[in-house]
Amino acid sequence: MSKELKKDGHNDGRNALPFFIEGKEFTTFEQYKTGKEIKVIGSLPHDAELYLRIVDPWKDELVNDYDKIDLARPGIEQFFIKKKLIYFINGVECNR
Repeated sequence: MSKELKKDGHNDGRNALPFFIEGKEFTTFEQYKTGKEIKVIGSLPHDAELYLRIVDPWKDELVNDYDKIDLARPGIEQFFIKKKLIYFINGVECNR
């Protein structure tokens, strides 16, 4: 596992926990993050529906703002939001 460096360039010996938000990698020394904290870190809209990617055959898990996610579980956590589909019918924009 990678180690995160402090601003002064020295490592304090702890392992950083990597995770992904919308495909971008982040690291933290905190084992638990809430859904709200993940949204802030990833600059996601506060009203977005945040999901934790789960390996098949299980379904991805909806993460509410106050749900705590353990970032130290086996594997690297990947978070994403479902974006609304914008489409047009007879030239009129429809959101779903």
